[in-house]
Amino acid sequence: MKRHLILLGPQGLIYYSWLFTILLIDIILSYEGNQLISISALICLLIFILLLIWTIRSSYLVLKSGKLHLPYRRLPVLAVPLTKYRTGRYFVYYQARVNHYQTIKLAILKSKPANR
Repeated sequence: MKRHLILLGPQGLIYYSWLFTILLIDIILSYEGNQLISISALICLLIFILLLIWTIRSSYLVLKSGKLHLPYRRLPVLAVPLTKYRTGRYFVYYQARVNHYQTIKLAILKSKPANR
């Protein structure tokens, strides 16, 4: 079963930095235009939204095999199982050890919300 995820920490900031760059260009285009609605800013915003949706949909973890799939980076099968280090209302936070030197923090959406 696939679980879609969001990367956290410094790796996540680096991973999503190209999206932040597109958003920054969109903000600059929208403020520098002299029209009420800038067509170039709308096109850039549409590109940002489509890339954000594609990135989140193609970032997933296959629980049974332990394969972590990211659209711009291929990671090997995780040798050590995920360790849960925090549980939130909508997300479960895991820490994955890729190799001896690198750990990645993940936020995975809960499949069922907790009953109150």
